[in-house]
Amino acid sequence: MKGENVVFCCSLFVYSLPVTNYSSLVYLYETHFQFSIFHFQLTKSPFTSLLVHLFTYKTHFQFSIFHFQLFKAMLLQIHPENPSERQIRTVVECLSDGGIIIYPTDTIYGFGCDIMRPKAVERIAALRGINPNKSHFSFICHDLSQVAQFVKPIENHHFKIMKMNLPGPFTFLLTANNSVPKHIQSKRKIVGIRIPDNNIPLEIVRLLGNPIMSASVRDDDEIIEYTTDPELIYERFGDLVDIVIDAGYGSNEPSTVVDCTQHEIEILRQGVGELKM
Repeated sequence: MKGENVVFCCSLFVYSLPVTNYSSLVYLYETHFQFSIFHFQLTKSPFTSLLVHLFTYKTHFQFSIFHFQLFKAMLLQIHPENPSERQIRTVVECLSDGGIIIYPTDTIYGFGCDIMRPKAVERIAALRGINPNKSHFSFICHDLSQVAQFVKPIENHHFKIMKMNLPGPFTFLLTANNSVPKHIQSKRKIVGIRIPDNNIPLEIVRLLGNPIMSASVRDDDEIIEYTTDPELIYERFGDLVDIVIDAGYGSNEPSTVVDCTQHEIEILRQGVGELKM
């Protein structure tokens, strides 16, 4: 019965591989190859019992199912008001490994990644069909003190307006400083800053230690511009991202975009937020 033990151990090893550990993908293929060799040698043995044969094929079938599930995004249900720290840490580990997520805000669902991961930013740009060198990118910060780390000094009256309206459904356009990675800066060095009134992205950013990119999840529908149902989002993008966070239905109206790059404030897009002056 030694053959059964070896096959069983191999099965346990395969199931123990972490789904969010991308370096395990190569190891997974190596294990699959080694398992196939073992299976071939096992069936050549004259002492192999029918039970070992059946167990081997069952393990191979389970391995195939696991292999399929490995490439499907995780659908993670998180409470929007009191997010679980364990679940938030799962998301943060994914982002730290260079993964991309879809997450809720106080407006619409968005694609997100660690802004310090250029490959992840490129993946999101490809999903959105935009040129990363010609687009204005927005990112989410935990609070105004973190915002100050990534933008040039903010004028006093701009800062007072931001403080009055944040957290909230606004994107403030500000001038980036040298701390902002070049792969998310426009030629004018302008970035969009968000501090949404939603605990999930705020906690993700707090634990990650870096801002996360914010790019809206758009719908193909000619009438409805944004997808609001997280389950439909998962069906559409589950093979293209690493985690989809389900926090219930999102809004179908985007944030209000406020330009603070000049002395006079200008509203470039009126969204769900009504700016308090």
